[in-house]
Amino acid sequence: MSNNHTAAKVMLVGFSERQQALFAQLFKQSDYQGFTLVDTAPVDVAIVDLDASNSEHQWQEFRHNFQTTPAITVSLTPQSHKGPYWLSKPINPHALKSLLISLNPRNTSADSLSKAQPSTHIASFAYAADAIRHKGKLDHVRRCSNSDLSFHPKAAVETYQVDDYLEGKLKYVITKANKTPLRLRGYLHGEPLPGELFILPESHRIATNIKPHLLRALSLINLNHEKASLEFVPFTQPVPPLETTMHWHTFLWQLSLWTSRGRLQHSILPTQAITLTQWPNFTLLSEFPYALKLAACLARNGCIPESMSNKQEVPLPYVYSFLSATHSLGLLKKHTETDTQPMPAAARGLFQRMLKRLTTGQP
Repeated sequence: MSNNHTAAKVMLVGFSERQQALFAQLFKQSDYQGFTLVDTAPVDVAIVDLDASNSEHQWQEFRHNFQTTPAITVSLTPQSHKGPYWLSKPINPHALKSLLISLNPRNTSADSLSKAQPSTHIASFAYAADAIRHKGKLDHVRRCSNSDLSFHPKAAVETYQVDDYLEGKLKYVITKANKTPLRLRGYLHGEPLPGELFILPESHRIATNIKPHLLRALSLINLNHEKASLEFVPFTQPVPPLETTMHWHTFLWQLSLWTSRGRLQHSILPTQAITLTQWPNFTLLSEFPYALKLAACLARNGCIPESMSNKQEVPLPYVYSFLSATHSLGLLKKHTETDTQPMPAAARGLFQRMLKRLTTGQP
């Protein structure tokens, strides 16, 4: 990776030798082939540890020497005064990669991103069919085995109908599920599904042996436009042991992020004011860049998506993906008025206490 002259140069600031060694191992993976770690200038992006004993001095020194270099700050608690790009510890490698991509000056053109990711349902289907047909044996399919959002920069002008995707079917079945397990059954252009997936209503869990990159491929398929069929059917036999089980909210959240790809669900109007009805449980749900920041914004007041994007300095596709995922879990309240709405007093007090703990580290 270090011999790739087009790779973005990333510098670590304030990390121990052991932590630097862990980063070095992470950056050797194929998912990070567009980045290389460096110790000296020039630098494209920096990752700064805010929990080091002399972090304040190191931050000031870094900003003095690299005044215009974007920095991703990491800490156990939010430190918003240290810049707009923050990740919580332990660092989610997929969230880190997604944020690095968004800050990478060497690979941010619309052309390069559109070549890397399909931008229409036809291209998405071609990727999905290829992935499932070869069962992940192709190198370019392996590199898609991650949970970053991977949206086209212009995706925020689009909406999608959730019922046309696996996400919508899963969401509907979960709300109607009784005690009987359900099995995902279907085909794609005559090809069988690349594994098993079961809904276990009694434990509120999903069990599957379908690989993440193939699940992601399935999430991209518009079932109304392609020769594909996916449905959940009752399964009365004992469910076989599968390699992956998770809470169904964890699965649905990730599926929604993959499906939305920076788009807004059709049932959410871009001019609607929106509030959170409940703080997302990030112990179950995977974080991604700006997720905490967006949750905090929606917890305080009702927000219109574009207005929230401008005020919080968050790219609109991230806003749309966050709103789509929280809506799939039933965590949003949509207001009929287009003006921002204050939270009810009781809910506002609860959220304020939670936000205070998040931002100050108080118990």
